[in-house]
Amino acid sequence: MALAQGREPLYASSVVDTDFDFIRETDRSVLDTVAFVEKGPAEMPDKVATQELFQPAYQFRATYKDSVKVDFYVSERAGTQSVAQNYVDLAAIRLGRIPHVLRKGVNRVVINEGDATAFSDIGLIVLYTKNMGKRISTHDLEETIFHESVHATWDKDHAEAPGWTGAQRNDPGFLTNYGRSHPKGEDLAETALFAVTMVHHPDRLPADVKARVQAQVPARLEYIRKLFPAGTDWHGPAGKL
Repeated sequence: MALAQGREPLYASSVVDTDFDFIRETDRSVLDTVAFVEKGPAEMPDKVATQELFQPAYQFRATYKDSVKVDFYVSERAGTQSVAQNYVDLAAIRLGRIPHVLRKGVNRVVINEGDATAFSDIGLIVLYTKNMGKRISTHDLEETIFHESVHATWDKDHAEAPGWTGAQRNDPGFLTNYGRSHPKGEDLAETALFAVTMVHHPDRLPADVKARVQAQVPARLEYIRKLFPAGTDWHGPAGKL
């Protein structure tokens, strides 16, 4: 597949490394409750560790006001149950700030001890304790969770769909070097944060930035707009609560 290479990406790294606060800590979260379930063996994917897939973990369930339920698993290596609860609270409230259309596809969040960057799979997000702290300090954990939720929810049906790959071919370039380097695996998640913000929170981006983004990836913006159209409530069924 020949992809657009004419223009240089607008951003040298990843979209979560920009200075824009796409999703704010003051934004409403529809997190309802977090309950401890049990401590026991759980499937704990970890891209840096060599231990067995199933590891001792504290297990929690978060319930959201839009009827979404997400299981959280925190590695026993992270500390006590109280420490594990704190990590879940930090992640769960931020998951409640992203759009319902993405949150509803997240079934499980794994939190491993360590400083690696987040990754994901269908229905799954994996975070790391020290990296969470760094992302919170730079106001980027919401954006990280949004990004990984795109992978968890939209990648399977859209990352290699003809409509999306056709949009990639037609657009003048990529938004980020990360997206250009990984067009099948990262470009959708990299583009989605800008696209959704431009439709649902346009005041959060300067006019000149929106103009450059629109000129760089017009077909991809339109593709994502159809996945989460203007007028669709950010919080879905919980939007009017």
